[in-house]
Amino acid sequence: MSFRHFRKRAGLTPIVLLAIAASVTVYAQETPLPAGARVVETGILQNLSGFTGDVLGAEVIAVTPEADGTQVIDIVIPVNPDEVDQVRVLTPDGRPLKQQKQVEFIRDHENGEVGIILKLPKKDRLGFKFKLIDLPDE
Repeated sequence: MSFRHFRKRAGLTPIVLLAIAASVTVYAQETPLPAGARVVETGILQNLSGFTGDVLGAEVIAVTPEADGTQVIDIVIPVNPDEVDQVRVLTPDGRPLKQQKQVEFIRDHENGEVGIILKLPKKDRLGFKFKLIDLPDE
């Protein structure tokens, strides 16, 4: 089942999504990477449904305001899901995005993409990008 269809099914909550998220680490803090790690960034994205980034073709497929004053942003990135072990959320200038509330990552092998669900404080315009990290095999 694709990430896009998975998110559209009624009754699925972020907790359910977290339960099926692969063993991927998402970092809010910048920590050193091991030697041999490969890194790719998405380029700057906006919290606007339909926004497509100019690097990697990352697409914001939905922005949903929540009652608690936050917003849930669904992003699809067409990259090989086996080549992403860690995801870091960054500001447009490359610093860790500190106001993130929750980040979930789902590998969609069927469609060769990764899905990211990002929960942030609600703002009219917010720029962010992702650092996708492929760790060396041990």
